[in-house]
Amino acid sequence: MRNCKGVMLLPPDSESYRRHVAQHTSLARMNKGESIPDARATFTQGIEARVREALHRVLSPTEYRVLRWEEKTPSNHWIARYRELDGVFETPERTTVILEVKASTSKSSLAKGLQQLQTATGMLRIPRPATLGLLVVADTGAFLEGFGEPAADSLYEHFASKGLPTLNWPVQIPAGAKEGMFVCMVPKDTLSSWIDEIEASLIANANMNERDLEIA
Repeated sequence: MRNCKGVMLLPPDSESYRRHVAQHTSLARMNKGESIPDARATFTQGIEARVREALHRVLSPTEYRVLRWEEKTPSNHWIARYRELDGVFETPERTTVILEVKASTSKSSLAKGLQQLQTATGMLRIPRPATLGLLVVADTGAFLEGFGEPAADSLYEHFASKGLPTLNWPVQIPAGAKEGMFVCMVPKDTLSSWIDEIEASLIANANMNERDLEIA
């Protein structure tokens, strides 16, 4: 982390992050034009929201959702970087918990999730030594197309082979834990009910849009 400094957590409505998002959103629209809403993204966001809601019952939510740091460029300049996190919580012992949610069990998705979580927790331990990571995995591919194939092998064995402890659902962070990374799988019956809720919401919104068009 020699080329990294100024690591901090920010709320999503912080002025510097809003400027950053506005700039990049404008550039994306100029380069790609207006995009059509992606159903996969809608389901992913819905699952992330329900994971956060479940964690609210066992951990203390914080106002933070953005990791900010300054990175040294090859030309020895420092530039600000931002990454929006899936969630930031605290244990009763005031340990910071960084949440990473993956709605696919594909090898690439799981590898990316672990890498992102390891990087984020590693940086945040600079100002906050008591920081741990929590990867929550939902095998959405077992119910919907577009999320990769459903998990063929035991995910518990997969993560155990990497030395990562797994937790039961609903999540209970081990008392006294102040570092490391943990993994939790969303049970199939819980995930199924979430998907039904998201689908019902999509249908209701589509019907409402149709009525609005008829009125117009």
